[in-house]
Amino acid sequence: MFQNNNGAVVKNLTKASLHASKRRNIFIILTIAISACLMATISLISMGVRQERINEIDGMYQAAFLNVSQETLAALKADSALDGAGEYVSISEKETENYSVNCVYVDDDTIRLGNFIWEGYLPKQERDVMLERAYLTKIKQTADIGDTVVLDFGDGEKEYHVTGFIQFKSKSADATNYSVIRSQSSFIANDASRIVYIRVSDSSGMSANTLENAIYNVAQRHGIARKDVSMSYRYFNAIEPIRGGNLLIMAGIAVVVAFASVLVIYSIFYISVTGKVREYGQLRTIGMTKKQIQKLVSKEGYYLSLVGIPIGLLVACLLAAAIVPKGWNITNAGKVCFTTAILTFIIVSLAIRRPMKIAAATSPVEAIRYSAASNRMKAVKTKKIHRRITPLHLAVMNFSRNRKKSVLTLLSLGFSGVLLMCAASYSSSLSAETMARGELFSYGEFQLSLTSKNSNNSDGYAISRIQQDNPLNESMKHAILEIDGVTDVQIEKATKIHYTFPDGTRGGDFVSGFSENETDRINSKLQSGTCDYRQCMEQNGIIVMVASVFEEIYGKEPIAGDKLTFEFYTAGGMVQKEYTVLGVMDARLKEGSFLMPEEALQNIMDRNINSQFSIATKPEKKDSVKAELRTIAASNPFFQLDILDDIIIEKSVEAQTYSFILYAIVLVVTFFGIINLVNTTVTNILSRRQELGVLQAIGLSNRQLNCMLQSEGMIYTLSTIIATLTAGTGLGWLLCKGISHFSEVSYINYHFPLVQAILFIAVFLMIQIAISYVSNNSLKKQSLTEQMREL
Repeated sequence: MFQNNNGAVVKNLTKASLHASKRRNIFIILTIAISACLMATISLISMGVRQERINEIDGMYQAAFLNVSQETLAALKADSALDGAGEYVSISEKETENYSVNCVYVDDDTIRLGNFIWEGYLPKQERDVMLERAYLTKIKQTADIGDTVVLDFGDGEKEYHVTGFIQFKSKSADATNYSVIRSQSSFIANDASRIVYIRVSDSSGMSANTLENAIYNVAQRHGIARKDVSMSYRYFNAIEPIRGGNLLIMAGIAVVVAFASVLVIYSIFYISVTGKVREYGQLRTIGMTKKQIQKLVSKEGYYLSLVGIPIGLLVACLLAAAIVPKGWNITNAGKVCFTTAILTFIIVSLAIRRPMKIAAATSPVEAIRYSAASNRMKAVKTKKIHRRITPLHLAVMNFSRNRKKSVLTLLSLGFSGVLLMCAASYSSSLSAETMARGELFSYGEFQLSLTSKNSNNSDGYAISRIQQDNPLNESMKHAILEIDGVTDVQIEKATKIHYTFPDGTRGGDFVSGFSENETDRINSKLQSGTCDYRQCMEQNGIIVMVASVFEEIYGKEPIAGDKLTFEFYTAGGMVQKEYTVLGVMDARLKEGSFLMPEEALQNIMDRNINSQFSIATKPEKKDSVKAELRTIAASNPFFQLDILDDIIIEKSVEAQTYSFILYAIVLVVTFFGIINLVNTTVTNILSRRQELGVLQAIGLSNRQLNCMLQSEGMIYTLSTIIATLTAGTGLGWLLCKGISHFSEVSYINYHFPLVQAILFIAVFLMIQIAISYVSNNSLKKQSLTEQMREL
């Protein structure tokens, strides 16, 4: 038996169909390209940022060993398991009102492992220095290698010989902390001040866990305590795979884009297929099989994908290369593009699956009776014998004739509107001031705190030693209250401690005191246990904050009932005392990681343990108060002044970044919806030209025709607006409440996005009016005879 090979016929019919539907093709290609572009861009940028970090840490140190003796340093340098062991000693630090300078000693290995950019040679003589050019600019001096400069490191002005210049790759241009490298002969080192930076040999490609174990093994072999091992956060953060939370965000964006794309492509193909039912019936009449009809429709989708996907991927690559040029990697780009192409192809396949079956199910007889305008092959019974014939009623009747097509368009538009309201609700609920205040700037506009930056103490109790003669005393409080514009000063009490877990694990952190009237606030944040002031006093109880940090560092979180030993540097010397964990939270309400009653903390320290003054001011006097407080902060090397307005500026940029990303995604989804609306409106009018011609022939005026078309569009627009303001507002509220509750982000307080809602409504109305105007004008270009010629 002979069988005709009709593959070429299907192929030619596909090309002819694509050539005849240029408007539809443009819409679909745009949708496919934007979908591929957005998904690929997000992945490429994320991988680019990670690749940039990996490039920056190439050859960098992986951990630091603290309190290392000269003998241990020599043993580490001779250890074949290490690629390098660099010595670092902090000599002195000087802080002024505008900048700080830290004098250090480093050797050749430290320079190499530090991944610095440098020129010249390391200092050898006592008066040799290697410094940052930015430091010279700051102190308004100029010099080159070999020149002499006059510098003051806190011991008076002296002449120094410049041996070289150093630049930190990760340092921001506006940083005001500078480093000066000096020679080994310029100081007397002790074991407590020596830090050794190390890198494990052949460690490229190691996982974070494997590398961490290797570092601890090196430390153990050389007798270095675990508490004296500090992993490089920057290095480990760079080599860790993308975190689950970030993957979920990326997956969520991909799902949203995929859903919007499927809706639009499905709707466009559905409208296209239902508009060609008669053509498919004719093809069936001349012998085309259902399988061939399905192949015809699927080939159209795949051909359009072959055009849209490469365009989207090309634009994505260009965007990613422009945004993170240092992280661009051709291998990563190839993987992302391949994966995105497959995903987009699957999206298109899912979108055209149902329209493909509709086309194949068309019989020749049904196709003859089919009307593209109504999309019905059977008569529908109705009890309404008489209907009012007005432009508005005609619009409503047409809307209900093809409910599936209408629902698809409304779903696409409503989805974009709801998504907009969710994004706008989140954005408008982000307060830069609330973000800046967070949990640690809950009161006042200024914070004057103790800092150990300029302390020469290296035993970990610098703050406790400063509190022996605490400058944050009553006389200082009184002096601040005397400043014109200051209304109140609240005092926070905290001190530095060392803690020991039952298994011997040690660490250092701050413990803050809390008053009895703060227990309700503490209890509202607890994940387990309870906080009762009297019970804490009687049972030597403490509250653990930021439990997840302990999980990250030690691999376990403290739980209620755990016994911890605290070591205090008190007025009477070192004191150890055991405490019981009575409550655990994952929020930070005060400085440090532990809370205990102020009374208990004061009793054991037996000295002034003020650690911070929170200063409230009159709004109109804020600038003058700032100047006075800066003078006070500059008068004492152990003072640090934090200003709320400065933090607000930083958080405003952060909030704007979040909002920009969200609105960019919403804009893409809204664009999909508008494409769907334009396609639906235009297709409706083109498929009803005969019908509209008949109505005009029996008396429908141009004004009434325009009113009818605008009413049809307004039904879509008003339905979208209603869905946006109801479902969108509700989901936006739930989103903000959910984020605030589950993520412990207290600065999300729901505010209705009034401005964004008004803009959305106005823009949507204008778009609909424009579509109706263009459609009506296109009809006017045809005479009634031309419109009715196909009858």
